[in-house]
Amino acid sequence: MRLEEKGICLGVLTASRTIAVQPLYRHSLIRYFRVIITREEGFPNKPAPEGILECLKRMEVPPNQAITIGDTPLDIRAGKAAGTLTVGVLSGIGSRAQLQAEEPTAIIGRVSDLLSLFDLE
Repeated sequence: MRLEEKGICLGVLTASRTIAVQPLYRHSLIRYFRVIITREEGFPNKPAPEGILECLKRMEVPPNQAITIGDTPLDIRAGKAAGTLTVGVLSGIGSRAQLQAEEPTAIIGRVSDLLSLFDLE
């Protein structure tokens, strides 16, 4: 089942420039993301929560109903500071030990594992 059919919306917050999200356009994935915030918008870098909070505001999702998913300790810290659940993903640059040290809600091997983690399959 598709995430949008379950009422789940997606957003991206990245400290990278807009060019970093170009693959979403090239692979026709952009339609799945309600909000994309990049460095050019000027929000403080993670672990500051302002970018996450703005993303959630634009999606009209309260922090206590959101999950921050990231591959670095800074992502987990930012999500916690914003008041969301947090999920560390091992398919990026953070190691299991680095992510575990931040005590996220969960740690998964890859983003696709989210479906089984939250019983969305």
